[in-house]
Amino acid sequence: MKNKIIFTVELLSLLVLTIPKNVFAEKTTIAIVVDSRGDVKLNTPGQPVQDMTVGMEVAEGDSITTGAKAYVKLIRTDSSIIKLNEETQFDVVPAITGEEKGSVFSIKSGKLFMNVFKEKEVSKKVLIKTPAAVCMIRGTQIYVSVSESGESTFILLSGSADVFNDSGTVQMNEGSRVTAQPNYPPSPPSEFYPGTIERWDEQIEGIAPRQPQILGSTEQPVREAQPRQQIVRKPGIIKVYPYLNFSVISDDNMYLQKNNARRTSITNISPGIGISLPVAKHKFGLEYRAEIQNYSVDSATEDTKNHFLDGSAELNFPSDIIFRVKDTYKKTNAPEFSELIETVKQNNIKREQNNINAEAGFFSTGRKFSAVAVYSLEQNGYEQYLYKSALNRTISTPGLNLYYNYSPKISLLLAGNMGVIKYQYSTNRNSSKYNEVLLGAQGQMVPKTTGIVKLGVHMRKYDDLRDAAGKLKEFNEIIAGLGTRTDFSERTNLELTIKRAPVESVYFPNVYSISTYAGFKLSQKVGEKFSVSIDGSADLGTYPEKTIVAGISKKRQDTVSSAGLIVSVPLAGGVDLNAGYTLKIRNSNFSIFNYTDNIISAGCRLTF
Repeated sequence: MKNKIIFTVELLSLLVLTIPKNVFAEKTTIAIVVDSRGDVKLNTPGQPVQDMTVGMEVAEGDSITTGAKAYVKLIRTDSSIIKLNEETQFDVVPAITGEEKGSVFSIKSGKLFMNVFKEKEVSKKVLIKTPAAVCMIRGTQIYVSVSESGESTFILLSGSADVFNDSGTVQMNEGSRVTAQPNYPPSPPSEFYPGTIERWDEQIEGIAPRQPQILGSTEQPVREAQPRQQIVRKPGIIKVYPYLNFSVISDDNMYLQKNNARRTSITNISPGIGISLPVAKHKFGLEYRAEIQNYSVDSATEDTKNHFLDGSAELNFPSDIIFRVKDTYKKTNAPEFSELIETVKQNNIKREQNNINAEAGFFSTGRKFSAVAVYSLEQNGYEQYLYKSALNRTISTPGLNLYYNYSPKISLLLAGNMGVIKYQYSTNRNSSKYNEVLLGAQGQMVPKTTGIVKLGVHMRKYDDLRDAAGKLKEFNEIIAGLGTRTDFSERTNLELTIKRAPVESVYFPNVYSISTYAGFKLSQKVGEKFSVSIDGSADLGTYPEKTIVAGISKKRQDTVSSAGLIVSVPLAGGVDLNAGYTLKIRNSNFSIFNYTDNIISAGCRLTF
């Protein structure tokens, strides 16, 4: 019933708001409530405070306050949209009149999202006032957040804006971020990376978050429904968010075999807790998640406990100086790449992996040139001796990224990396050094589409691995990456990923293979509650050296294809339900490696 009411209100709101002003006497209505969740209060001067409900009118002079876990969505007279997150104080200031006709809003603390349509004649100008600055926008999608200290952050998704106070003025273009503190000039605009901003409104409404992957690991993540915004407890300025995921999975080919496939049911219990600590302009985060899996078949060998720990720090200094570091650790039985699942049971591949990624330098969209130093460290450790001697290794890669701002929407990239791959055991002669050079571009490629494209070469030389003539082995391979996101509307988006890179191999006599991956993810919100995502991918693995199988000598080539569907719906009380299906197929020119696997899952997420 609530969904029907919301849908009706959204259709009729513009008709209601076009009633002549004199009908409302002393009240000038500027918006109607189309969604209200939790403790949301409306304060109209001279009237008692009211609980906000769907269909309520909001007028000039009104104030809105949202409590913990609350949310409200408004539709304005010009069809523009305002969304307020929890613990937000929001005021509708009397409108600007005359030649500079427009609207004025004030946010004292909390978070808002605003989508203003430039083509409408109503609200030619929109001002958003915070304790630190004023933001003037036209035809814009913007996020604004204000901390308890008054520090204000403006993130511009589209359009243009000016941010100003008594100490200075800056101009914002699409895809930029500006921060302002009371009594200080606003910071120069800096570019944000797609997928790094908190799309809290989409999480609340059940739209899948934006996480394009570019030139990453060939290991694919487990498909899980994305949760809505996490309910946060705040002891002081520290934010703590505990949660619990539970799912039941049916897998009809648990060992991924061509013949004699075995079916199993898996129960997966995954408790977790996250902590975030903002300090002035800086952010620190820590999250731990356990995963307890119980199998209905071969439980003595297959039951397992996996552990995941993520830590991050983001330091932002004046003059666009940045420092970011992220550490991701996991202790798991999931294979590192596809060829490891051929002949052994899944849980025999217990391993630990730790990835550290850091970047530091100067990055600005307001100047022509930027330079960022990057560093990555990957450590892999296996328990089983076969894989311990073959794959225990450390990969360290320092590099430098140079950016040239070709236009307000496009930056050109020149990147160079120098990597060292060091295997733990001296019996393994695959240790090597490599260099990479890449050219690319990032930004808004076409209207509604942002992304990044890279193309380069990987040049590797082995330390002690020799060919039949006694010469040290080496190879050169083309590497590439493309990641885009297209926002067709607030309810529909499409992500595309393409990448090509070398991958370590234990398929003798090969020491590496080339992975060429292409994938997509389409996310769609259905009604006010349901979210649906469809994804698919194909990963072509090619091997440079010939091998003999069943008397046939040729270079191995595998294609691993995958398709998936997830449906999720948020319920009251911090509960999210989800269900999914995944089909995975491997086709190889050596047919013994072929398999088909069907996975059906259903689960829920509890946020405390």
